[in-house]
Amino acid sequence: MIRTNLKDRCISILSRFVRPVNLIDCALLTLTTAWLITNFPVDLISAAGPATGGDTGSHYWPLQLLIDYGPFSGHLRIWNPANMIGEPSLVHYFPLPFYLMYVLSAFLPAHIAFNIGTALPIIALPTATFVAMRLFNCRRPIPILVA
Repeated sequence: MIRTNLKDRCISILSRFVRPVNLIDCALLTLTTAWLITNFPVDLISAAGPATGGDTGSHYWPLQLLIDYGPFSGHLRIWNPANMIGEPSLVHYFPLPFYLMYVLSAFLPAHIAFNIGTALPIIALPTATFVAMRLFNCRRPIPILVA
């Protein structure tokens, strides 16, 4: 009896997702993301140095600290002696993008990993706004228009 209820619930969830309106939303979201990726200036990602402009240039040092003294050297929190008398690194910034860049830097040069890590939020923004609007129970077509 329990398995039947679980099976019925899974089928009802899948049937809700495979509705034509949901498929249209997924297609439009995929097209929007593909448009962002194709129109993104690839020559800036593979430039000779990390992205700069505004305070972006000052965000490169946390990645460099992770590369030099990161988790593979046995440290989870890295000390930053440059700010005031010193503090743990990544106190003022969300650490997930820097750890993603750190993993990418194992396969790519650090400046290209930094540029990719800087560009990923821009590419993920339509999907994130679409999911947020759906979680806020906004009626269609608001989530796809916001995305």
